[in-house]
Amino acid sequence: MTGLQACALSACFDEGICPALQRTAKRCLLTKRLYRTSQAVTAPHRRWELQVAMNSDLQLLIFHDSLDVLGGGEKVVATIAKAFDARIAAANVDPEVIGELGIDQDVIYDLGKIGDRAPIGPIKSSLLFRKVRFPGFDKYLLSGFWSLYAAYNHKPNVSYCYSPRRDFYDLKHFNIARQSNLAKKAVAWSWTTTHSYFDRNAIKQVDKILTLSRTVQKRITQYYNRDSTVIYPPVPTERYYTKEFGDFWLSVNRLYPEKRVDLQIKAFENLPDENLLIVGGYSHRDKGLVAYHKMFEDLPPNVKILGIIPEKRLLDLYATCKGVIYTPIDEDFGLVPVEAQASGKAVVGVNEGALKETVIDGQTGFLVDAHPESLKKAILLVSEEPERYKKACKKNASRFDEHIFIESMRQTLCAEE
Repeated sequence: MTGLQACALSACFDEGICPALQRTAKRCLLTKRLYRTSQAVTAPHRRWELQVAMNSDLQLLIFHDSLDVLGGGEKVVATIAKAFDARIAAANVDPEVIGELGIDQDVIYDLGKIGDRAPIGPIKSSLLFRKVRFPGFDKYLLSGFWSLYAAYNHKPNVSYCYSPRRDFYDLKHFNIARQSNLAKKAVAWSWTTTHSYFDRNAIKQVDKILTLSRTVQKRITQYYNRDSTVIYPPVPTERYYTKEFGDFWLSVNRLYPEKRVDLQIKAFENLPDENLLIVGGYSHRDKGLVAYHKMFEDLPPNVKILGIIPEKRLLDLYATCKGVIYTPIDEDFGLVPVEAQASGKAVVGVNEGALKETVIDGQTGFLVDAHPESLKKAILLVSEEPERYKKACKKNASRFDEHIFIESMRQTLCAEE
């Protein structure tokens, strides 16, 4: 099939089961999307049908947890959607975020807001994706944690697994320990133990699992007892450039405890002649992070948090920084180290997780112990001659170019079942 194709999408739901999808359909009517009611309507059931035009032979729908934070997962979804002319079904759609991603609002099915923090929010999200129905597509791609539950009603499907939910598995005890009192610890233990049971059942509904690193591949084998195929996430390397090696270091990450931004701050407390700019934010729905973010209120004078910034400014910061620092716990993959190398900048990171797959120790940066003093030594070493890492960094980054990712995805998604 070639050229424009019209496909009818029937979003089926029960009046009492999925109010989020009902609200989405009604919003679509107001924005002149072409819905029509079926000829036979039996109360309380109702069917809406949507005429959509697609430019791809593969009619693909991507389920993604939410689009309210600009992160690596959201960039992956945007790349796939553009490459395959795909539609996206997601909760918590933020116009500012999709604007930064360069996604047209018309390709998104907004499943509504999930406003409560864990455990209520994740439970609601899981139920939402379990109950929605979007028949009529050739294939379904599941992106995120809670969208996994869409596998029950949507086949054939493929999951691009960023990782088994870490606070259910390898970071379960870390998450419980950081709760402020015994009651919260008990709730956290009960929720993660129960929800992980349903998580392991949901993964059984997935036809094929793709993942983003050998690090996560091992977790999938350990916790899901499933095979998976590694396809490294996309980085549009041609967009990144080197302008200069300036007087500041750059940190780009979501401001969550597992990213260990506090380690970076402690390292720079003892480096008064070095400056650190931190880019990133967090979901304001997660009220449990309030206490964690209080630590950012009293920063050393050489550390500044910029929050979420436009992509154009981020590219410029990559291009003008001295180097990039990255310190998450056993990172799944991490686009930031690759983006930094594509900009010709060395990475100082922790010797854990997928950083061992993306950074060549001693050539494109340094991988060290997760300790402020170790980070400090590596930062000073790079600062002596930051430009000498440029050539090796750019060469290494080319291994993760988005064209390689898209071709690998095309071979997988378009393969005959």
